[in-house]
Amino acid sequence: MFERINDLVTNRSFVFQSWDDRYGKGVWAGLAPAEHQLDDVRDSTSAGDSDMISAVEYISGTEWLPLVTGHDFMSALTILEQRLMTIPADLLQRGSHWSNAVSNAFEHLRDVQREHIAYGAANGQYVPLPVMLDDVLTQANK
Repeated sequence: MFERINDLVTNRSFVFQSWDDRYGKGVWAGLAPAEHQLDDVRDSTSAGDSDMISAVEYISGTEWLPLVTGHDFMSALTILEQRLMTIPADLLQRGSHWSNAVSNAFEHLRDVQREHIAYGAANGQYVPLPVMLDDVLTQANK
């Protein structure tokens, strides 16, 4: 049922986390190459209003980042699996352009949060992520 999620966690050494959204958005589900990356995402989605809004806007506008929300845990898993189905199977592994882009996106989130620690200081500091996977792959091949 969740073959891609299972493969990434069981065979590809990705980590999975899920948590309830502090602001009532539903349940988050995400995958990342490193555990601390999802810790940073979870912390950002639970930050104060202003910081949370800019962080969520940064991570929510893509079709390739393995991070979603659903109204409950099972719907979040289903949405995440559906998102992974749109990514070519050969990219669903460590070291791929997709995996590297995921890491870079989460690391940028962490870096902005650490560099702009005053409340609301991170607003406007995020470099926009490509919306489409094709744009990620084009950037990676430059």
